[in-house]
Amino acid sequence: MKKKKRWIAVLFSMILFVSILSSASISAASNSAVPAKVTIAKISASPSRKVTLSWKKTTRATGYRIYYKQYGARSWKYISSTTGTSYTHISTSKCPLTGGKKYTYVVRGYNKYSRKQGPYDKKGRTITVPLRVSQIKLNRTSLAFNKKGSSYRLSASVLPRNATNRSIIWKSSNPKAATVNGSGKVTAVSNGTTVITVSARDGSGKKATCKVTVRIQSEASRMASQVLNLVNKERKKAGLPLLKAYVPGDKAAMKRAKEINQLFDHIRPNGSSCFSILSEYNIHSWASGENIAAGYSRASTPQGVMNLWMNSPGHRANILNPSFTHLCVGFYRSNGKSNWVQIFLRNPVWSQSS
Repeated sequence: MKKKKRWIAVLFSMILFVSILSSASISAASNSAVPAKVTIAKISASPSRKVTLSWKKTTRATGYRIYYKQYGARSWKYISSTTGTSYTHISTSKCPLTGGKKYTYVVRGYNKYSRKQGPYDKKGRTITVPLRVSQIKLNRTSLAFNKKGSSYRLSASVLPRNATNRSIIWKSSNPKAATVNGSGKVTAVSNGTTVITVSARDGSGKKATCKVTVRIQSEASRMASQVLNLVNKERKKAGLPLLKAYVPGDKAAMKRAKEINQLFDHIRPNGSSCFSILSEYNIHSWASGENIAAGYSRASTPQGVMNLWMNSPGHRANILNPSFTHLCVGFYRSNGKSNWVQIFLRNPVWSQSS
């Protein structure tokens, strides 16, 4: 019995001895463990100055240490440690990131038992931190159109010029008034107002605006404006003061243009003088004169009718009369025939009642 107990004690001692040797071996191994090299598998950067890294788990590493440096620099800077296999570097005062700059990253395995770091990929992984748009400028802050289909191409300056994503988006707040295409071309559609906005695509929120007003002139208004310009060219050549447009008289001139389509005369269809149109519209003038013209090819354009008037002594005299200060022009087209009226005024006054 005593012999058996002795053998059991010996066996137990041997097992204990082997266990101690095994533990010592493991401890020795842990104390000398060097993690394998870590290779960064993925790297990405965002305009908000963040860089995200990921890598595969490596042997003999209980954690990982992340280092970086500006591209081309000699020394590495420690950022942080993690036990995971990914890390996001957010710009701080101690470890800053600047938009538009390149940075190189490496990750080193670390063993907390041996307190040893593993080797690293000396080339690392390099990435450029996106540089956001800081400002957008437009060459115009307002536009005005008076003709349907007329257009203007806005030009946008995106700053800084080395921004990573300089692409922009154009938008009209009211496409029924004016539209804008992808290159900044604004086209008038109908009367109204709209705001053209150009925005950066990079998420910076930077934008610029241009207010657009569309007031489409009728054919009659366009013709009248051109005739006034041509009259003033003739007066300028003659050294005379330029005539001004007189808005209250526009309706009177337009009505007379319709009347001469019925009766081509300085007498109105109702038998009254042509100047009775002034009192009808509550216009008082110290002096007045009227030119009329009607026809097809030769009188179909503002320049054409001006040629007819300037070649007629009586009409030319009204155009170059130094006492006149204002001009109202009427135009009416009927069945291809153009009807024109010029009403000359001297210091006109408009009242609400005659």
